[in-house]
Amino acid sequence: MVTSGMKVEVVSTPTRGLFEAVGMPVPDGMIEDELAMNRNFLGAAVAIATLLRHDGMLEVQQVSLHPRHKRRQAERSGKVLPATLITKIALGKSGRGQVEAMKADMATDAREGIPRRTHWVRGHHMKSRSGKLVWRMPHLRGAGPLVPQLRHVTGSASAKGAAAAPQLNDT
Repeated sequence: MVTSGMKVEVVSTPTRGLFEAVGMPVPDGMIEDELAMNRNFLGAAVAIATLLRHDGMLEVQQVSLHPRHKRRQAERSGKVLPATLITKIALGKSGRGQVEAMKADMATDAREGIPRRTHWVRGHHMKSRSGKLVWRMPHLRGAGPLVPQLRHVTGSASAKGAAAAPQLNDT
């Protein structure tokens, strides 16, 4: 890295300039907070610049600052709105693919190597491949041995005639 002949210039932050202009001492913590925000902004700007170098990662669109209905309204009333454009940056096709791939990786990493234990699934309606609504009988789902569980049925279920005593129903 060549550093000879380079000039260094200290530029005060706007906060420091404002405090000095009104004659107030500048708290060190405030400047540190501002520097941390500046570092975050710089990191985001570098990330965007890097992604812009790769085709399809980001979509850049120049749009008017004023919505269409405001421009039409101003045109009808004879006002002239400033022709200010803003740049909208959104994920492109490749960028969306990267995000989906990362989501899939995170989803598989969370449950990797931990199969769901065997448990009973109550009967339920489901749509078959042919599109018909069918009744699926109670069945076992999961991996590994079935571990019996003690169930306590209380409340509205016992009022409808179900047993209020503990039931062993996973055998």
